[in-house]
Amino acid sequence: MLIFHIIAGSFVLLFGYTALLALKGLRLHKFAGNIFFIAMVILSLSAAYLEYQLGDFPIMGILSLYFASTSWFTVKRKEKQIGLFDYCAFISILAVAITFYKWGWDFAYG
Repeated sequence: MLIFHIIAGSFVLLFGYTALLALKGLRLHKFAGNIFFIAMVILSLSAAYLEYQLGDFPIMGILSLYFASTSWFTVKRKEKQIGLFDYCAFISILAVAITFYKWGWDFAYG
C-alpha cells in the first residue's frame, strides 16, 4: 500500500503542476485537473488506510480528502446552490476541527 501511496503522490505532483501551468480553458488544463483530482482522492484514501494500519486515527487522510473533494465540487456545482454534499462536508470538517481541538487540549492540559 505504501508503494501505491507514493505512486499516487507522484501523479498528484506531476498533474497538479501541469494543471497549474496550462492555460485555463485548454483541454490539457482540464485533463490534468481531472487526473490530479483522481490521484488526490487515491492519495487521501491510501493515507487514511496507512494511518489506520499504524494505529493512528486517520485524520490527515480525511482532511486531505475533504480539501480535494470540496475544491472539486466548488468547480462542478451550480452557482448559489447548497446540496447534501455541502452539509456532509461541513459535518466532516467539524469533526476534524473538534478532534484537533481535543488533541490540543489534551496536550496542553492533559
